[in-house]
Amino acid sequence: MARYQSKLTAKCYINVGDKKILWYEIDEDGNVTWYLSPKESEYYKRKMLDNIGKNMSRYIANHPDSALWGKTNE
Repeated sequence: MARYQSKLTAKCYINVGDKKILWYEIDEDGNVTWYLSPKESEYYKRKMLDNIGKNMSRYIANHPDSALWGKTNE
């Protein structure tokens, strides 16, 4: 029985309002195709990081016993 090795592909979309925008895709050989300009990519990366920061701050503020605080309060 021959062993079959499948290769994976990936596509990364950005949700903007009710639209999905294809940011990049990776083919079976690992080649990346970018669909946004470097300036657009930087803009969306910044928005993503801001959103992550806001949500993490909100989570930590609402969960003071969270392990994210570390063990400084013991």
